[in-house]
Amino acid sequence: MAGVPRRFVVVGIDGSDGSAAALRWALDHADQRGEIEPVMTFVTGPYVYGDGGSDPTAEPYRSDAAHRLQTFLESHAPFLEEHAVVIEQRAGPGLVTAAEASELLVVGTRGWGGRVDLSVGSVGAMISPLTVPSTVVKAIDLLFFLHAGGG
Repeated sequence: MAGVPRRFVVVGIDGSDGSAAALRWALDHADQRGEIEPVMTFVTGPYVYGDGGSDPTAEPYRSDAAHRLQTFLESHAPFLEEHAVVIEQRAGPGLVTAAEASELLVVGTRGWGGRVDLSVGSVGAMISPLTVPSTVVKAIDLLFFLHAGGG
């Protein structure tokens, strides 16, 4: 139908168990929010161009990120491969950009911080400017839930 905005959920994918848990959570809730759009970000060297321009030497990095995303999706959700998006930007800002028009952003956590005094992790902090709802899924909680027969 023309004029109807596309409804979709952005899922941050980095190949970790946390991103697998985020994808599983998003798939379980997709019917409520729209299509799933898996997104992987990448950087070329220490910094991405400040003006948002593309690094002319980025193709090997882009190809590697696309291959890693495809491999991940082949293992977890092959039916989503055609919706996969690779963005040349750091994880937080790239996910914010990808999710601007979405219904929801879903990311996983690795829990590597180890600091109990932090209420949100590094990617969680980077997505704080987001104006759409977001969900951070802890892999260990979802894996326990699935092992216990919850999904």
